[in-house]
Amino acid sequence: MAIVMNAKGTTSPYFKIGKQGTNIFQGSSDPSGSYTTAEGDMWIDTSNKIAKFRNSSNNGWTEGSLNITGNATISGDLTINGTTTTLDTTNLLVEDPLLVLARNVSGTPAFDAGFVVERGDNTNVGIIWDESADEFAVINTTETGTTAGNVTIASYANIQASSIAGTLTTAAQSNITSVGTLGLLDVSGAITVGGIVGTSSTGALEIPTGTTAQRPGSPATGSIRFNSTVSRFEGYDGSSWIYIDIPADLGST
Repeated sequence: MAIVMNAKGTTSPYFKIGKQGTNIFQGSSDPSGSYTTAEGDMWIDTSNKIAKFRNSSNNGWTEGSLNITGNATISGDLTINGTTTTLDTTNLLVEDPLLVLARNVSGTPAFDAGFVVERGDNTNVGIIWDESADEFAVINTTETGTTAGNVTIASYANIQASSIAGTLTTAAQSNITSVGTLGLLDVSGAITVGGIVGTSSTGALEIPTGTTAQRPGSPATGSIRFNSTVSRFEGYDGSSWIYIDIPADLGST
């Protein structure tokens, strides 16, 4: 195989691999304007710092493909300018402690972002930031990762956690059949129950305790509490607080 090179000093130097083989050009301008090109020829574009190949119609240049069957190590930064990035790997290991999604968003955000799990024949699930609702959501969805806008939420998916700190707000529920086993439930606000509240414990039911001055300002009819000022149980009958116990010094009647 011969290597044929052009004369020194030309504006677009090139060499040919083989007498009738591939031309390899170098320069900042399109060599097809000065030289005869053919399908498969290569142009090292020094202006854009990229290698290009002559297309099958011999009427333009295309960026080439790179196939690596072995291991590849890139010591510098890697920038991928394309539409879709596919990773067909068994294990993906990421050293970065933070991942940024939708990094080019500026101004007012206009679409949801998050992670979608493909589940084959079953409905996909995802964890997304729902931009229109201004909240994170765990969802069942038909989304496949192609939407740049509002992700369709078929329904909200289940979530389980060992503990939750702060405020937990849930969507409106018409019926909660089970919340599992609760070791401790602290509620700072009011709980409204439409049915009967009961317990299977053999311990005791703790009710609010406070002084006379600490009585609720607008009590509901039927409210009960322990008045620590007089050490008596009392209830609100709709107009006033009345004692509802039998003092120990009066005996059992």
